[in-house]
Amino acid sequence: MAFAAVLLAVTGGDHQAAVKPPAQQSGPLLPDPQRLGPAPGTSVSTYVAAAGDRMAALDSLSSSQRLEAVVDFTGYISPLAIDELLATTPGIDVLRGYARVPPPANARIHVLITSTESDLPTALGAAHDAASAIATHYAHVLNESVAHPSTQLQEELQAGAAQAAEARVDAAGLGTDCGCVFALVVSGPVAQLQQLAAAAAVRLVDPAPSTVSLEALMVVPLEPQEKSTVTALEFAGD
Repeated sequence: MAFAAVLLAVTGGDHQAAVKPPAQQSGPLLPDPQRLGPAPGTSVSTYVAAAGDRMAALDSLSSSQRLEAVVDFTGYISPLAIDELLATTPGIDVLRGYARVPPPANARIHVLITSTESDLPTALGAAHDAASAIATHYAHVLNESVAHPSTQLQEELQAGAAQAAEARVDAAGLGTDCGCVFALVVSGPVAQLQQLAAAAAVRLVDPAPSTVSLEALMVVPLEPQEKSTVTALEFAGD
C-alpha cells in the first residue's frame, strides 16, 4: 500500500492562470496579481507595512463593500478561539483555514477548506484521522517486516519513512480543538475587516481586490514565528 496521504486540498498557486490588473481598481492593488501574501525571501516588516497600506486604502471604499482577505494571527489558536473572535465581527465568513502542529514540531501546513458541510473543527479532525491512518499502517508494515522479512516490505518501509514521521506528528498534535490554526481566508464587509484587523489576536489583515476571484489568487499566509525573512511554506500532500 502506498503511503501517499489523501489530505486536504492545497492552493494551486503555481497552476493558476495569470490575473490581469483591472482597468478600475475597486480594492487594494497587489504587487503580484497572483499572490495574496508575502513572497519567500522578502522582508517580513516590508510585507507587514505593505499590507497595512492596503488596509488603509480601504477608507476610500464603502464600509459595506465585501472583500476577501487573508488574516494572519499572532499565534496558533483553536477553532473555538476563532469563533469567539469572529463573534465580534458579524458578517465575516471563513473560506479557508491554515493549520499546522506549532513549532518546535517540524510539521507541514494543512489547508482547511470550509463549507456548509465542513467547518474548521471537522476539517482538522479529518486531517488528524488521515495522519493516524498513515502512522498506523506504517507501524503494521514495520511489525510485518520483523515477523516476515522481505525485500518488498523493506522497500515499502524505506519509501514511507518520511511521510510516516510527518503523520505521527500530525496524529499527535492535530485535532478538532487543537491550538494550531494560524491564518484564515475570509470574506466580509470593509467595516468588519477593519474591526477584525484591530483585534489583539490578529497580526494583520491583507485584503484582496474585489475584482480578483479567490480561485485566481495564490494565498500565502504568514506564520506567527516569522519575524525577519519570509521562508517558503511546506504544505501537507506536497
